[in-house]
Amino acid sequence: MSKREQFLLIGACAAALYGLYATLVPPSAGGHSVTDQAHLAQLKAFTADVDLQVTIRKPTRFEEMLLKLSATRWEKDPFHHGRLPGEDVTEPDETTATAAEPPPLTEPVQPQIKVTYSGYLAAGPRRLAIVNGVQYAEGENLLTAPFAVEKITPEMLTLLNQAGDVRLEIPLESDRDSTVRRE
Repeated sequence: MSKREQFLLIGACAAALYGLYATLVPPSAGGHSVTDQAHLAQLKAFTADVDLQVTIRKPTRFEEMLLKLSATRWEKDPFHHGRLPGEDVTEPDETTATAAEPPPLTEPVQPQIKVTYSGYLAAGPRRLAIVNGVQYAEGENLLTAPFAVEKITPEMLTLLNQAGDVRLEIPLESDRDSTVRRE
């Protein structure tokens, strides 16, 4: 056995003996030092003072109202749009389902596309439009709709669909209040 192995074996034995001593030998009765006792007394005095302040102070009328409102269950989470996992899903019965069906249409329904032109940025000769929170330059295709940016002005954004037969003119800060022209 090499010297290195002997040192490692002696160290492992010493650690095992100390572990046995620490777990099997009980601590002495006067093991706590004076500083631990003083610290414990300070903590007890602090907790008693906090407890006294809490029991003496009454909440204000506003705080009582907040406490009552915080205990009530919300009907709907204002920050979540859609169905929550715990929500009840009521299935309509047959009478309401047949009454709610729309009459058959003669023309195909075009999907509603929400396009918001919310900003204009001119960087030298390049003009950028902010549409639905994304920057677009002239000629780029929109990510959320089958349209391409045709022309950008500070007041108006002109979009052209991919087939080239529908042109949308959207004023700044508008939700689809646009003029549609077929060519």
